[in-house]
Amino acid sequence: MFVLASLLTNGWSIVEIPSIVFAAALIWLSVLVQHLNNVKSKGTAFVMSDRSTPLDEGGFTGRATRTLRNNMESALMYAPVALVAVISHTTGELTKWIAIVYMVARALFTVGYWLNVSFVRSPSWLVGMVCVLALTVDVIVSLL
Repeated sequence: MFVLASLLTNGWSIVEIPSIVFAAALIWLSVLVQHLNNVKSKGTAFVMSDRSTPLDEGGFTGRATRTLRNNMESALMYAPVALVAVISHTTGELTKWIAIVYMVARALFTVGYWLNVSFVRSPSWLVGMVCVLALTVDVIVSLL
């Protein structure tokens, strides 16, 4: 707790740090949803097995798997750049709003994918990717 308080009092952003945690939490939530769905649809014997039988790629099972995969990919693009922004003290109003929009977009993407609502999923995916690009460009420019 002392470390976080020190970071925040030294001018480190209060939004970018939680956005990194949010990206990790979204992966954790996606794992949990996928696992609970596997237990429900395949039974505990399957989840306790070596899983040599592949999961069905259709329906909710497939969407949960793809949601998890996409959340991991997105976090791997976003979190390192956000961390560089925080550590290098290059955060500001722009990075704050990028972090907020990223979190909203990824939450909408996740729910939209799970519920098979492509008119929510696809635009929110694009907004999340634009956030990753904007943050990357901002950090690079700020470090030059």
